[in-house]
Amino acid sequence: MPQDLRTQTLALVNEFKPADASETVGALIGAWIGALDEDDLAGIDPRNLAAILWDAFAQVAQRTTDGCQIAENRYTDGRCGMSTALLILNEDMPYLVDSFVMVLRRQRVVASGVMNAVLPVRRDEAGRVVAVGEAGAPLESYVLCLL
Repeated sequence: MPQDLRTQTLALVNEFKPADASETVGALIGAWIGALDEDDLAGIDPRNLAAILWDAFAQVAQRTTDGCQIAENRYTDGRCGMSTALLILNEDMPYLVDSFVMVLRRQRVVASGVMNAVLPVRRDEAGRVVAVGEAGAPLESYVLCLL
């Protein structure tokens, strides 16, 4: 039986795990990929996601602000070019992803992919992730925009 896209993507992402990557970042990435709809990953090369996810989730594993936090990354888009990826971390709220997509359209920015997962994440007083997937933890929205 073939693996689903989430399983394939997570396996490829884990192949490219940096030597200094923390378990917390790995837990965030695994939970995020596991929470995505399979359709979100269709047409996205998992090899392109690997570097983006490790770097971006490492940036947001430490909250630096109470509001929206954005990790910006450059990546090879698979068409011999460089593209930008934004991982947007925000407290979950209604219409969050729709609002991001509307702003991109208003600015005439074309997104090749927008993927969102809402995760229960507990952080310590310094803003560091201490638990992912814990029942009752505050919900955080992680929106990846591939531009």
